[in-house]
Amino acid sequence: MRAAFQGHEGIVRTLIKAGANINQQDSKGRTALMEACSAGSVSVIDVLLARKADVNVQDNMGCTALMRVSYAGYDDLIIQLLDHEADKDLRDRDGRRAYDYYVTRHNNDSILNKLA
Repeated sequence: MRAAFQGHEGIVRTLIKAGANINQQDSKGRTALMEACSAGSVSVIDVLLARKADVNVQDNMGCTALMRVSYAGYDDLIIQLLDHEADKDLRDRDGRRAYDYYVTRHNNDSILNKLA
């Protein structure tokens, strides 16, 4: 998880090659994809998506990778995850969707329409 968050693409590739489960969740339910999305680690996200990481895993709070990039305002990553079939209608424990995470801090109408 730490390698994904810190953007260490080479380490992530090595771990995957060694048989690491890319959808493994930590004690808080977070995956490598979620961690990479939180940090905006584009190269790591690309590697994980190419290896078919599950974009719709929810952590213990119900958050998804899409919610994380929406909160951070990583517009290109929002589009990338949606292109990889991220479910924009999933809700966290408080009933919030990715749209709700985005709209509280950002106002790009094109992205808001994609998340609506």
